Amino acid sequence: MKTLIEKPDLTLYLGGTRSGKSARAEAEALQSGGPVLYVATAEARPDDDAMTERIRRHRARRPASWRTLECPLGLADRIAAELAAFAAPPQAGSPETGLAGAAPDHAVPAQAEASPGAATASDGRLFSGSGSPRGEAVFGTGLPGATAASFAREGAPGGIGNAGGGFRSASGPGGDPEGTPGDAGATPTILLDCVTLWVSNILFSLPDPEDLRAFEAAVRAEVEALLDLIGRSGRRWVLVSGETGLGGIEPTRLGRNYHDGLGLANQLIAARAREVFLVVAGRLLRLEA
Repeated sequence: MKTLIEKPDLTLYLGGTRSGKSARAEAEALQSGGPVLYVATAEARPDDDAMTERIRRHRARRPASWRTLECPLGLADRIAAELAAFAAPPQAGSPETGLAGAAPDHAVPAQAEASPGAATASDGRLFSGSGSPRGEAVFGTGLPGATAASFAREGAPGGIGNAGGGFRSASGPGGDPEGTPGDAGATPTILLDCVTLWVSNILFSLPDPEDLRAFEAAVRAEVEALLDLIGRSGRRWVLVSGETGLGGIEPTRLGRNYHDGLGLANQLIAARAREVFLVVAGRLLRLEA
């Protein structure tokens, strides 16, 4: 008789700015050999050319077969709806679709009318009203694409070459190299990058971002809703988040609130994860429970 509750198939990668956490998470998703749903919590803004360029670079390094969901808030409901599409029968007459009608990464996702692109959330900034930055901190990205590809070639079946025009399944080096783009039986891996900007989005969606109690309640509600979905989905999940609490105490109330909320989110997710890694300079440190 089991005395411990089995944890879901969830891995969390934590790290600082440009620590390599995104590249490590992407390499793990590639190793699955199956379809990947990439959940991007960052949104492009017309007044931020730097963010637009980061988005372009991140899109360029992701396999074209990955499906992207741009989702700044309400992740549990949006992801649940997207996962339902993987179980639906393929739609006839749709050459752009991959698994079960899912659009590959180069296709325009549902929110594209409102945002021209999506990056990893770890690229994000804190924004104030009228679009100006709320702070100078810019959260870290993953390593350059060549490094991510190197990680993938070392550990993934076929490496980044498995990315094609549709979702592919691979059983390892001896498996079918071509895969089956329309294989509705394949189980997608969900890669969420990242929690860092998701928490920032929650903060600035509130009427009063400086209300710590309301902020922490909102973070807890959103994160627990996602963890509930993760627990009952039976899917493989890889989450990326920033570790911003290793420096000094923020001088502003808003900055302190944000760090408290992100720390809460990271602890909630880590408590449910099977594996948690801290990434420093591209190297992994496994964090024990």
